[in-house]
Amino acid sequence: MSNIIVTGGAGFIGSHLVDKLIERNHNVLVIDNLSTGNFDNINKKAILLSADITDLDSLRRFLNIPYYKFNKINFIFHLAAQINLRHSFDDPAKDALTNIIGTLNMAKIAKENNARMIFASTGGALYSEIQNNPPWFTWAGIDPKSPYGLSKYTSEKYLKLLDVDHVSLRLSNVYGPRQNHKGEAGAISIFINNILSNQDITIFGDGKQTRDFIYVDDVVNAFITAMGLHTYYYTKAHNVSTGVGTDINSVADMIVNNMDNKSNVIHIDSIPGELVSSVLHPSLPGWKANVNLEDGIKRTIKYFNDI
Repeated sequence: MSNIIVTGGAGFIGSHLVDKLIERNHNVLVIDNLSTGNFDNINKKAILLSADITDLDSLRRFLNIPYYKFNKINFIFHLAAQINLRHSFDDPAKDALTNIIGTLNMAKIAKENNARMIFASTGGALYSEIQNNPPWFTWAGIDPKSPYGLSKYTSEKYLKLLDVDHVSLRLSNVYGPRQNHKGEAGAISIFINNILSNQDITIFGDGKQTRDFIYVDDVVNAFITAMGLHTYYYTKAHNVSTGVGTDINSVADMIVNNMDNKSNVIHIDSIPGELVSSVLHPSLPGWKANVNLEDGIKRTIKYFNDI
């Protein structure tokens, strides 16, 4: 049993991770300001600290209150972030504040408590399709085309430079139950919501861009795997992905067919900084994705139909 902090634990991926950790009898403290996270997502056996990762003084003050304080912090899973690529262009300063300063604050807490930090980075927003053809290994050319990608890569570099005991997980396109179609990027949840709301499906660009879609349960298992990595794999980045690319048009068709719906598909201007193809070669030792896209989409549709 370990004492674990999960930042962003009220969010999409974070709440699933908290559930899995508690299922394994770990003690979990969730740090989330609930700006995009959902209180209802939080496991009732977890403790919630409603705080902002950009305010180090407040974090330290709260973490010393007996109600929140662990005798020892073993792991910090850092998932809290500004993750919307388009918003990062609109307000790059806020993106940097949350993603870089917030990460540095959690890194400080990790070092002060001799805890290992497992950092949720990004895969698709880092690699350059000019230098290397996908699927990308972790040593492929890094050339972020958005403030979001740059802030995540900068955070990776800071963790290594500051000698934080950490593992960086570069996630591909995560989807599944609890994904917020309003606040979090995710074509699959957006398309499903459009159909349930009797709206047309809107695709940026021609829809031929390919993405490496990975189901949230597989991602959670990757975080759990990272807890037990040999020290050789510390301070390294690992891709968490399927290694399979699927174009957005095919994803839309798959969802429409599974929902027995005839929604119109509308194409609009592409997003600045968006890659034509983003597929990652999975590289986390001792882990692999198990849920195929068709099955994952069916599970996700069922969740949104049931809520």
